[in-house]
Amino acid sequence: MRLVSDTEREKALTLPKGGQDGNCYYLNLGELIQPEKEGRLLSAPKSTTKEKEDILAGDTIMVVDDEDMILLLLQSILGRMGYNVEIHESPAEAVRSFEKNPSKYQLLITDQRMPEMLGTELVTRIHEIRKSVPVIMCSGFNTEVGPKNVDALGITEFLEKPVSYDLLCSTVEKVLHSIRRDAG
Repeated sequence: MRLVSDTEREKALTLPKGGQDGNCYYLNLGELIQPEKEGRLLSAPKSTTKEKEDILAGDTIMVVDDEDMILLLLQSILGRMGYNVEIHESPAEAVRSFEKNPSKYQLLITDQRMPEMLGTELVTRIHEIRKSVPVIMCSGFNTEVGPKNVDALGITEFLEKPVSYDLLCSTVEKVLHSIRRDAG
């Protein structure tokens, strides 16, 4: 593991994985959260305005990835945006959690390449339960999924890793704003 300076407010932490160097995670080292157990929620912080509280009321995002570091970073980022975030390292466990209360989730964010099940299979299983849940798929080194075939796979947005903080935040807000606009 090595730490290299990226910008004044962020650091890049490069971790070897399976003998391959180059996985790069951007994080603010001063604001890391304590790890939450899988399937537990990071509650949304109190909003500063009544309007934001109304917009975010009840929004829960399910995040599925086989890498703990990614899960914790997304949980922290999305939690700071005001969302409730439920994380799962196991796609099968994510499906079981979704089956128990499908209306709880407003968005699914998933990786494509996971040892237990591919993200596309997870999306299919989730959509068999509730077709309307939007999906953001994040993946790197991927040839099966890309911007050209996301519609056919039931994916709302595809983000190639590494994903910047700004792109992640704007994509989540765009997707959730879109479903609110279509519902109302």
